[in-house]
Amino acid sequence: MATINSRPGGAGVPAFDAVADPRRYVIVREDFIGHISGTKDDTNPGIGELGFLVKDVAGAGDSDVDIITTAATILGHPGVISLNTGPTTPATSDEAALTLPGAVVLPDSTVDGMIYVAAAVRFPSVTSVEFNFGLFDLSLGAGRDTDSVTIELDASADTEFRGVATAGSSTVDAEVVSTVTAAVDTWYTLEIAADSASAFFWVDGEMIGSATGTQTALPLYPGFKVATETNGEKSVLIDYMVLRAPASR
Repeated sequence: MATINSRPGGAGVPAFDAVADPRRYVIVREDFIGHISGTKDDTNPGIGELGFLVKDVAGAGDSDVDIITTAATILGHPGVISLNTGPTTPATSDEAALTLPGAVVLPDSTVDGMIYVAAAVRFPSVTSVEFNFGLFDLSLGAGRDTDSVTIELDASADTEFRGVATAGSSTVDAEVVSTVTAAVDTWYTLEIAADSASAFFWVDGEMIGSATGTQTALPLYPGFKVATETNGEKSVLIDYMVLRAPASR
């Protein structure tokens, strides 16, 4: 199984792998090894152990998930899936989402701590692709959403990953641009820690920055999005996702 390293210290960000009080945190992990059967699109009632849902955000309405079996890709990464925008008449801005059915609300970290999400992803192509991972609002609209906390890759704007938080369509603080340029067929570990007043972003274990300011108070869904900027299908490969959220005693 893939593992998550301890978070770097500082900024009040808790270490993910600290001994957790089960009455204080909900910790879930999806490795996409089991419970992947039937039609792997928006008609599937739940993909993986956690029941991820596929959504056609925009386009021809045939977004789906594939199981990846290529040896070079899955070596050291058991349980890889591909989230695809869809092969039928792909057009600019076709977009697919894969999200958990349950939502979280960003907490007051002075009382409850922070919400933490992480994932390992890989891109078969980084040309004309748009990608977001993190927490998305109820609408599951295009791109980063009206309210969200995500790490994104927007090939038309930048070749590096960036961290961004939005509240009511407005960007909270400045966008955080990393120095990590996305490359083809390379695994990246993306991590986010967020509360009601701040968000912190990491790529491959290095903190790329933070967004300080009032975050959205809306329920947010953990998940992934991928979109195409041309008339060709685009995909993102996903190895795992981890979520830790504070829970009331």
